Formats: sequence, structure tokens, C-alpha cells
Amino acid sequence: SRVAWHIRPSFEHAFFSGPDILEIPAGKSAKYTVTYTPLTMTERPGEEEGTVRHEAHEGSLFFGLPDGTTRQWKLFGQSNRPSALPLPEDIVLSAPAKTTHSIHLPIVNWLASQQRFEVAVDVQSVEGSDGQKSV
Repeated sequence: SRVAWHIRPSFEHAFFSGPDILEIPAGKSAKYTVTYTPLTMTERPGEEEGTVRHEAHEGSLFFGLPDGTTRQWKLFGQSNRPSALPLPEDIVLSAPAKTTHSIHLPIVNWLASQQRFEVAVDVQSVEGSDGQKSV
């Protein structure tokens, strides 16, 4: 086109986003960056025990162009289970047997809202050189 275009894209699905305005200089082309920010995983338990299936997040991106034409793209996103971060090596607790104690672990929340986390505890027993057992 001989004039610059200022296009306002429209997304279907909150997990996909991009800049509010796409500016295309006269006689040129431009790139538009789509960001995928999932808040849920697409990985689901499969029908058979121990299997998983993936249900992609589906959305679309629509551009209404000043010349009266349109462009639309289907968007698909896959969000897998996050990898566990290693715990710091310096978390050590010594306590007498048969007593209750709390351990405070550093957890990073990457969202701006409250989340719930599932925690799994693997207690291991270690026998020291003095014959005492540690858990």
C-alpha cells in the first residue's frame, strides 16, 4: 500500500496475546509477535493407567485490513508440566524423635495471583559412620 497501516489485531483465547497495534510502513511489510502465556497445562491423564494425552489450547488471531480484506490464523499452544527446581543443599533439620517440626522451603510463584502447589515428600533414611540413623 502507498500509505502506512495501523492495524488492531483481535485474539480469541486469553492465553494468546500480542501488541495492541501493528504498524506497517507504506510499501513495506512487518512482523507481528504472538505470545503464548498458558495458565493451565494441556497434559491430562490418559485413558490407560500411566499414560498422558495432550489437549492443545486453541485460539485464533484476526486482522481486519484497511483495504477491506482480512487475515486469520488458528493458534495452538501446548503447556507441559513444569520441571521441578532443585532444592538448595543447605536445608538441614535436626530434631528429636517423635516431635513435630516445620521446614520452610523457598517456592517461586511466577504469577501475579495466588496459586496452590502439590508437594510430594520423599523421606530417606541414612546410616551414619557412628551407627546412628538419620531420616
